[in-house]
Amino acid sequence: MSASRFADLVVSSVLLAGLYATMAYGLSLIYGVLRVVNLAHGGVIMVGAYLAWVIRDHLGLDPYLAIPVVGAIGFGLGAAIYRGLVRRLPRGPAGGPASLLLLFGVWLVLRNIAYVLFTGNTHDIHGTYTRSLSLLGLHVALPRLVLLGVGAAIAVALHLLLRRTLIGRAIRAAAQNADSCTLVGIDVDAIYALTFGIGTALASVAGVLLATVFPFECWAGWAASTAWGWRR
Repeated sequence: MSASRFADLVVSSVLLAGLYATMAYGLSLIYGVLRVVNLAHGGVIMVGAYLAWVIRDHLGLDPYLAIPVVGAIGFGLGAAIYRGLVRRLPRGPAGGPASLLLLFGVWLVLRNIAYVLFTGNTHDIHGTYTRSLSLLGLHVALPRLVLLGVGAAIAVALHLLLRRTLIGRAIRAAAQNADSCTLVGIDVDAIYALTFGIGTALASVAGVLLATVFPFECWAGWAASTAWGWRR
């Protein structure tokens, strides 16, 4: 194997790892705190991608500049899903299958709403960003580097939130022992709603970033939950 080919594989692997990590932040946060497998995660990524497309094609704005707005919409969506649906699930072993069915249903609703609004055609905004940078003698598309950079920034921000703030400590405490948190006056239900909101906000932001790199359509939401639904 030539040195240039090896370097190409290394750079591609790092960028792909950054992509998967960005997609997984919200999913792992929700599972780590609530012990709920969010099967609607891919649907939320899809929502973020469509919001980016609407902002670019209909409002004429750069999708990167809309990341805070899309994140806020994702947070509101997640908090609403928790308050309206997830909090009503039974705790303990009985809640596992119920949460899977419930959130699978949420994904179906999101997918079909997207189908009605945007049809099943493939959309893309990645053609907007054609500039590439030279890295180790290789030409790498700018959106892929932005995705990696934003993903790293999100990881650092999430680490600081969980380790250096009172809210982060409350989230970690609720993940370890919710009953003890209740005894010392922590509103565990509010912490769960906040966590679910942050998780879906991260998923929607991942959707924006992925839409600048890959084409997407409404059927990709489920596959995105397992990191396979975004096509080159």
